[in-house]
Amino acid sequence: MAPFGKAARVAALAFVASAFVGAACSPSFATVRSLNRAQSALLMSKTFGSGIPSSPDSDEVLPIFPASASVSAVQEWLTGAIQLRIAKLNGLSADVTQASELRTTQRSALSAIVSNTLNGMTALLESVPNETTIAALQASADEMITDYHVMSVVSPQVTTLVAIDSTLGSAEGLATLKPGINAAIYADKQAHKQVASAISEYESFSSSINAVTSNLASEQTALLVLSPANVPGSLATIAAARQTETTEAGVVANAKREVNLIAELLVNSPPGLS
Repeated sequence: MAPFGKAARVAALAFVASAFVGAACSPSFATVRSLNRAQSALLMSKTFGSGIPSSPDSDEVLPIFPASASVSAVQEWLTGAIQLRIAKLNGLSADVTQASELRTTQRSALSAIVSNTLNGMTALLESVPNETTIAALQASADEMITDYHVMSVVSPQVTTLVAIDSTLGSAEGLATLKPGINAAIYADKQAHKQVASAISEYESFSSSINAVTSNLASEQTALLVLSPANVPGSLATIAAARQTETTEAGVVANAKREVNLIAELLVNSPPGLS
């Protein structure tokens, strides 16, 4: 189902909230990761607690505002929540700019992800002072979370992609040593030296690097096309990518040890490994 436009959100939320005008209840967080608009409206009628939501930096659940809430209080809360996300995005932007290990294409892709999300948050922030009904503010809070998921999706998406690109860069750097290692093994073989152990280590090293490159490239592709609105699916994708990166970083560290061992086993040391 395609998401409702903002006007439709406001109308739906206003209709549900109107049934509870005068109720002795205040906003609370709904204990749910992601809801479509109809579910959000239904949940509004069941989850009124006490006080303005206390965790504006959380976006795995929805803040629910009843019609009896103070417009100014909700505006203040929502402004703060959006500003937290803008600060997070500015920090991510700086991280992407300063990450020396990022290749140009990846830096451009990550910058676009952060920039597009920042534009959305900025537009929401500018709209809050002009929203004078609880329904309109509720629709903006809904959009802030379900359409963007800055804290739970975009932030780990970007940091995981930076880590993956760093590990991929290390693996690709090790892969450039293969021709030199092959040449050194051949030279030792021609000189009638024992090369069986070096060949065995090289085959293990080569296989490991090929697998790392393939596995991380796959995770990278999945993360780059991730939709922040697709929760909880996007959360599972990020968790899997993080685990893969951690595992493959360990494989790369071991591959570096294998290269050093190969150099020790050969009389004719490969270029760059003396």
